[in-house]
Amino acid sequence: MRHIILTLIFSSLLIFGCSADSSETNKTSVDTHQPPVDSHADNGVADTTPPMADLIINEIMYAPKAVYDDKGEWIELFNRGEQPVELNGWTLRDNSFDKHVIEQSISIAPGQYIVLGNNENSDTNGGYLSAYEYADFQLRDLTGDSVQLVDNHGRLVDSVSFKVTAPWPTKIKGTSIERTGTDQSGSSPSSWTHALATYGDGDLGTPGLPNGVPIQTFEIDESVTDWQSEENNASLHFAPDGFLEDRVIQQLLEAKTQIDMAFFNVRLPEVLDALVALQEDGVVIRVLLDQRQQELEYNTMGEDMLAAGLNVTLIPNDSAEEATMHHKFTVIDQERVLVGSANYSWTAFNKSDEDLLIVDDVELATRFESQIDDLVSGKSSKSPKYEAGKSVQAW
Repeated sequence: MRHIILTLIFSSLLIFGCSADSSETNKTSVDTHQPPVDSHADNGVADTTPPMADLIINEIMYAPKAVYDDKGEWIELFNRGEQPVELNGWTLRDNSFDKHVIEQSISIAPGQYIVLGNNENSDTNGGYLSAYEYADFQLRDLTGDSVQLVDNHGRLVDSVSFKVTAPWPTKIKGTSIERTGTDQSGSSPSSWTHALATYGDGDLGTPGLPNGVPIQTFEIDESVTDWQSEENNASLHFAPDGFLEDRVIQQLLEAKTQIDMAFFNVRLPEVLDALVALQEDGVVIRVLLDQRQQELEYNTMGEDMLAAGLNVTLIPNDSAEEATMHHKFTVIDQERVLVGSANYSWTAFNKSDEDLLIVDDVELATRFESQIDDLVSGKSSKSPKYEAGKSVQAW
């Protein structure tokens, strides 16, 4: 019996060994040193995918001020390549859930700027021209956001992940961020800066135009030769919808050497704060106010300015019972003049119907400076005559 059991065990082992050898013999031999098979090599189909387009995200308005965010956000694209680019089928997305696929034909030529916005109606979007209105895409302005441009082949063409704090240009309501140059990397904070030019309803940016180039806010009537000039840098704005307060404060803060002001009344604290800061930086400040107004109990700006160390002169006008010093003008650095109907007060800027003309002209500034000198000295002199044959230039 023991002999029979051993014989059976030996036979089983022999059969198993033969089966294993047979299995190893039947395996296909694979050379692991060979390169992977090219699945496209022998299919006879040519690769027709076009080269990557040289399209960049050039400017972003993520915090408009003239209108609400959901009416005035926009993204500017620039084609820095040599071929036109068709955007139908391209995707605008961020790094979370926002995504929009462009579903109409939009061609952007070489060297062309176009704007994609969340509102194509220029009457309600802050005053820019949109080539396309997108949906389901929001630019977040609390911490920053990502804007990604993907072509119709699924390739990421450009991406910008911006922040609202340094080292990125800090968030300023109503001011876009723009590339410092179209050849700069969009991923570097140093490649971006705040826009300076005004567009539409008063926000700062250059939608559809080269960055840094101001938009001309007036038209020239060629039939008129004496009252306008393309050479002067001038703009005209109206309250209450023209952001006069922001414009005045911005102009004051750009002063480098000197500010001279003559006003019937000034009641805006932000003006006082700006003047004090400028004087601390070495800017020479001279303020003229109407004496009758400052004698009123509720008008304390003159006292506040004196307490802050500003040079303030109260100007009387006793030529008649109701006569006043009724000027409203500012001269900055002896070349820029801000003049109009508005006193520097919150009501004038934000509620009343007022106007503000900003013009760069040394001769005009000199004439206003002469008027200030006359008021301070208590004398009155006629305005100097213009040179013979010289036309008066204004808007």
